[in-house]
Parts: sequence; C-alpha cells; structure tokens
Amino acid sequence: MMYKMFPVFLSLLLVALLYPSQSVALDDGTVIVAIDAGHGGRDVGAIGVTGVYEKDINLSVSEKLAVLINQTPGMKAIQTRRGDVYVKLRTRLAVARNEKADLFVSIHADAFKDPKVRGASVYVLSSKGASSEAAKYLAKRANFEQVVGGVSLTNKDEFLSRTLIDMTQAAAIEESKLLGQEILAQLKVLGPVHKKRVEQAGFVVLKSPDIPSVLVETAFLSNPLDEAKLRKRNFQTRLSNSLYQGIISYLNKHQINLNIARGFKSHTVAKGDTLSQLGVKYGVRAVDLRLANNLEDSVIRVGERLKIPSGRTIKRHRVARGDTLSELSEFYGVSVRAIKVANGIKKDTITIGTVLKIP
Repeated sequence: MMYKMFPVFLSLLLVALLYPSQSVALDDGTVIVAIDAGHGGRDVGAIGVTGVYEKDINLSVSEKLAVLINQTPGMKAIQTRRGDVYVKLRTRLAVARNEKADLFVSIHADAFKDPKVRGASVYVLSSKGASSEAAKYLAKRANFEQVVGGVSLTNKDEFLSRTLIDMTQAAAIEESKLLGQEILAQLKVLGPVHKKRVEQAGFVVLKSPDIPSVLVETAFLSNPLDEAKLRKRNFQTRLSNSLYQGIISYLNKHQINLNIARGFKSHTVAKGDTLSQLGVKYGVRAVDLRLANNLEDSVIRVGERLKIPSGRTIKRHRVARGDTLSELSEFYGVSVRAIKVANGIKKDTITIGTVLKIP
C-alpha cells in the first residue's frame, strides 16, 4: 500500500490490528494502479441509444489506460476484469487489495433518465450519502448487487474497528478527492463535463478503506452525442490518455515517487535541445524526463544536466486495417516522430501487415 499517503503510525496500527496475517512488503517505489472496467459478462450495464453496451466501452478504455500505465517506468496496472466476464463488486475490491494497489480507478459509461444529460463526471466515496440527486440515482444502479463492501473485522472490538476504519477511510477520501480533481481537470480539456466538481456517492467499489479510489463516468450512453463519441476508437484513446494524464498529474503534484531512478544516464542540455527531441533520442517519453528531473513544465536550460531514465522495452504492433500513425501514437503514448524514427519511416503512411517497433 502507498502508506506514505497517510500518517505512518495510523497505517501501522491499522495493519497490526486489522490484518495481522498480512505481511508488510518493502515499498520498492512502484505505483500500482487498479483499473476497474465496470460491469461485464451477464451484467451489460447501461445500453446506448443505438444498442452499444456499457461493459464493452468500459473494457476498451480500461485496456488502453493499462497500456499507458504499464509503459511508464515505476508504474504497474492491474485490471479487476479481463475480457467479457462477470466480476462481483466485492471481488473487484479484493483484487485491488491482494495486488497492493496504491490507487483504484473505476471506469463507467452510465445512463440517466434524462437523455439531455451529458458529459463526464468523477465520483469519490461519500460517508454521508450522495451529494446530488443524479449521484444517488447512479449509486443505486451500480450497487444493486451488494449493499456493503469492505474488509472483515471479525474478533475485533466494535468501537475500535469502527474508529480505525473511519479514520483511515476519511484520509482515503481526501486523497481520492485530490486524485479526482486532477482527472476531472483533464476531462474538461477533452470535452464538456456533467459536473464541474468532484461528486460524492456511495458506490461499493469505492469502499476500500485505505486505497484512494475514484469512479469515472466517462459520458452518458443515454445521450446521443455522448454515445456517438464513446463508440469511436479514436475518442476512447483520447479518453484513456486524459485519465492517464490526470493520474500522472496527481502523482507529480503530490511528489509520490515513481520508481524511475534505476539505470540513469545523464545529458547536458545544448542549444536547441527540447524534451521531446531528447525523448526521441533516448527512447523515453517527455513526461518521464519531467518526472525524473522534477520539472514543473517542459522548459529546459542550456547547460542544465538532466537525468535520463532507462528506455522502455520496445513493443511491436502489427498494422491492421484502419490503423494510422496518429492513432498508434495516441494509443501507445509516444510521438508519431518517435515511431517513424524507430522504424525508419519517412512517409506518413503505413502498410497493413507491417510489424512496427513501438519505442
């Protein structure tokens, strides 16, 4: 767990009293993000105006987000649902806990009784109920399967158990709000949002007491305009990028260490150097260079000595019908130029069946 997020004494006390059988692993700095694709299997979720299933949208966006996270040094994505399968709400929480997740992001694309309602929303857990009528309605839809989530407090004093859970969960909710704010800020750039502030509701999947958790309603399938966007592969890619950038912004702003300090090279900035150019040269992303050097923006100065994190493992992609360099750039989180340089491509066209290196 990312115990650095909470007071150390509280975290150790909670582990000792509530989870005596659970060993505390050494923190190697890797940030683990649990990605929860809502619904699945027999639970199709909301159904769009043209018949698209919410479960399919959720899974597609989740998989794209997982790719981006797994390509980032010092980060690892785990998915509570792989493929079109039914996973109970409590099981989703258990997956996150078993994998020692530091953050939990649940992805949905729900519907509302009013077809005019559109735009993205971000929710965190509310200890006192939903903060709006829409939040109450959505929480009721998502929680029909189970009423209560959480952990076992067997053989623990009732007052102590309640106090510990309340204290830890209050801290987790505050961290969740900070994470939610960063994600919402990125979603505002992408398009209109339904709520301008982070909402609170009683979603079961948000009830892990010590994992900052958010639920993202990417848009409303009951709205024709929103549904049309969500069905497009390109928009799903942009959406996953927005979620990713929100997570990175949260980690960066709150100085949560990414384990990217292994195998550093160094580079002295010369006249004309830019982060994007150095990223192409060394096979890393500009965002990784910023994180490695604690840069607030992309400005670098001549003579400045930069740490260059180890390049990522080269991935390969077989070009399918409809693929474009711009779409591959968005999906894998690398620039078009980086793909072209890695593969010796001079034109902007790619041939079906070609296997491309993705730096």
